[in-house]
Amino acid sequence: MFSYDNSGRCYCRKCLEFGGEVVNISKYIDPPNFKFKLNYDLSKEQEGISNDLLNCNGDAYVNAVCGAGKTEIVFKSINQFLKKGQRVGFIIPRKEVVKEIFTRLNSVYKNIKITYVCGGHTKDVEGDIIVLTTHQSYKYKNKFGLIIVDEYDAFPFKNNEVLHKFVQDSCYGKKIFLSATFDKELQNRNYFSLNKRYHQQKLPVPVFKKVPDNLQGIFLFFLIRKLLKNSNKVILVFFPTIALSKKYFLILKVFFKGEIIIFNSKISDKDKEFKKIKNRKYKIIITTTILERGITIENVDLVVVHANSRIFDKSSLIQIAGRVGRVYPYTKGSITFIANDKNLAIEESIIEIKNKNE
Repeated sequence: MFSYDNSGRCYCRKCLEFGGEVVNISKYIDPPNFKFKLNYDLSKEQEGISNDLLNCNGDAYVNAVCGAGKTEIVFKSINQFLKKGQRVGFIIPRKEVVKEIFTRLNSVYKNIKITYVCGGHTKDVEGDIIVLTTHQSYKYKNKFGLIIVDEYDAFPFKNNEVLHKFVQDSCYGKKIFLSATFDKELQNRNYFSLNKRYHQQKLPVPVFKKVPDNLQGIFLFFLIRKLLKNSNKVILVFFPTIALSKKYFLILKVFFKGEIIIFNSKISDKDKEFKKIKNRKYKIIITTTILERGITIENVDLVVVHANSRIFDKSSLIQIAGRVGRVYPYTKGSITFIANDKNLAIEESIIEIKNKNE
């Protein structure tokens, strides 16, 4: 992937998008006299893994089911490094989730500087805790004593050797990797599993519906109407491509009018619309894999259309299904995978969710 410019200098085409200067800050901080307070107790399982992470040597991997409370189990480790005067980085692949984590950290920490750095927010780059996207980690070479990498296997971080190198280089100390869908080859390291959600209820299991391609639009219309009937649910409908999401949105908005919104990477005012979605301003959300991770909406049902598309691998389907039943007391909800035939990803995702429940 190397090329040469007119003067004969070598450059890497993979790294061209990463411009700008690195952050000129110390690798250490003055140990802050911070206050930390959670307004709820951790579950027994969360407490156990929290202590395991605190005491283990070297990097650690936590496989936690969607909605298990991954953020809560790293608080003790964050506190440990802050007290040692070492900066903490909370690294997330997707911009949409950065502000979510930033807000959660601000709710439990006082007398400490927390900032976030992502596309469109890159001026305030110094803090005791910095929440940032993987793309921004190139600015922080050797600046973090601890990094937490959330959604380790998510796009665009997954299998991206450039982003992996930037994240690795940003940390001179300990790394904690979090996900609900780790590859098996990682399980011979400091590997911990959390198979229960914080509210102790089982994961809702998807149901597969075999529907011919030419009938999926009609099926979807009647399914949404059924789910909305006598219900305060929000319906999340996932599509494999932006083109398909637009096509179905234009049809469905004729029938559901102001109750429906489309959300994908190409819409304008994403931050504004994301906030509306979080606040349940719409009953039906037509979306893509952009919302497969990191978003929590209470009381939702969920549909995946063309679920056998190659865009939806096993991990993606598990993460999407994990949007349902996250918030107590709304621990139940329906998940429907629609496709013209069941493939291996659909089958394996359903089996793995059932196995987690056991």
